[in-house]
Amino acid sequence: MSLLKIALLQIAPCDTLKDNLEKGIKYCKKAKEQGADIALFSEMWSNGYNIYHQPVEKWKAEAISANSDFVNTFGNLAKELSMAIGITLLEKNENGPRNSLVLLTDLVNQNLPMQRYIPVTLM
Repeated sequence: MSLLKIALLQIAPCDTLKDNLEKGIKYCKKAKEQGADIALFSEMWSNGYNIYHQPVEKWKAEAISANSDFVNTFGNLAKELSMAIGITLLEKNENGPRNSLVLLTDLVNQNLPMQRYIPVTLM
């Protein structure tokens, strides 16, 4: 029996989406080097849960699509590294932003789709 190794990426977020993308890529690669099969990000990695002490309209404007370049970059990275990545984001939605997780994997040989979408409503 083989073990499934999960990296829980409890890392401090940066101030921008671009910086969170770059830092996230770095830590996924590090997790893979250490033998992880799955890397899971902390809640709302896209903006680092940077919603407090901000006007609602400002942080709502930071919501991104589940098909954004940010998410798709992690999908490509999952394929490149042959691992699963659970990326979290403040997702743009017609009913308002929501806290979401997208599980990206290249494990298609195990009948898993490339992308699993798991929305979590932000309260």
